[in-house]
Amino acid sequence: MIVIWYSLVIGSVMGSFTNVVGLRLPKKESLLYPASHCPSCRRSIAKKDLVPVLSYLLLKGKCRYCREGISFLYPFMELAAGILFAAAFIRFGWEWELALILIVVLVLCAAVVSDLVYMIIPDRLLLAGTGAAAAVKLASGTFSELASSAGNGLLVFLLLYIFAVLTKGGLGGGDIKLFAFIAFAVGLPAAVLTVFLAAITGTAWGLFRLCTKKMNRRQLFPFAPFIASACLTAVYAGTPFYTWYSHWIGLSP
Repeated sequence: MIVIWYSLVIGSVMGSFTNVVGLRLPKKESLLYPASHCPSCRRSIAKKDLVPVLSYLLLKGKCRYCREGISFLYPFMELAAGILFAAAFIRFGWEWELALILIVVLVLCAAVVSDLVYMIIPDRLLLAGTGAAAAVKLASGTFSELASSAGNGLLVFLLLYIFAVLTKGGLGGGDIKLFAFIAFAVGLPAAVLTVFLAAITGTAWGLFRLCTKKMNRRQLFPFAPFIASACLTAVYAGTPFYTWYSHWIGLSP
C-alpha cells in the first residue's frame, strides 16, 4: 500500500513537470530557467508553494503575491498524473511494461497541456517520448521487437496521414504523430482502439459544440485531450473491448 502512495506522490510531482513542459516547450523556452513563476506578476513561486495540488488548495487557486487566479489546469494535471501513476503500478506491477506506461502518461499529460494552451503538440516532446520508450523496449526485449514497434508507429502514421490528405486536414499533424507514438509505445491493438475511441468522443464533442453554437464548422479544437483519454482507456481498461472485438470477428468462441 505504501508503494502506491509513493507512486501517487511521485506522479503528482511529475505531473507538475509536465505542466512546465507543455507550457514552455512550444515557445522553445528552457525547462529549468527561469524557476516556476506566477503567469500574471511573474514573481518566482516560493518552494513552500510548489507542493502539487495541496499548494493550489491552500492558496485558493490564487498567487500568493498578486492574488490573481491561477489556472485549474495546473492542479488537475498534477492530480491526474498522480492517480495514473498509482493506477499503473496497481495494474502492471514491477514489470518493464510499467515503465512504458509511465512514459506514455507523461507524454500524454504534456501534450494535453500544450494542445489546450497553444493548439500545438511539439515534435520535441514526441521525439523525447519515443526515445525513452525505445530505450525501455531495447532494455527489456530484442532489436527485432523494437523494429516491430517502429513498424507499428510507421503504419499508423502513414494511414492517418493519408486520411488527413483525403479529408483535407481532417486530422492535425501533431495528432497524427501522437497516434504514431502511441502505436510505437503500447502496440497496434491499443493504438487502433485509441483511434476508434478518440474519433467517437471527439466527433461527439464537435457536434455538441456545433449544436450549441459554441463553434462553427471551420473552427478547430484541441484533439489531444480526446486522444489521451482514449489511449488511457485502451491501456488501463482495454481488455473488455478486445474481447468483444474478438468475438465480433470470430477469433474467439
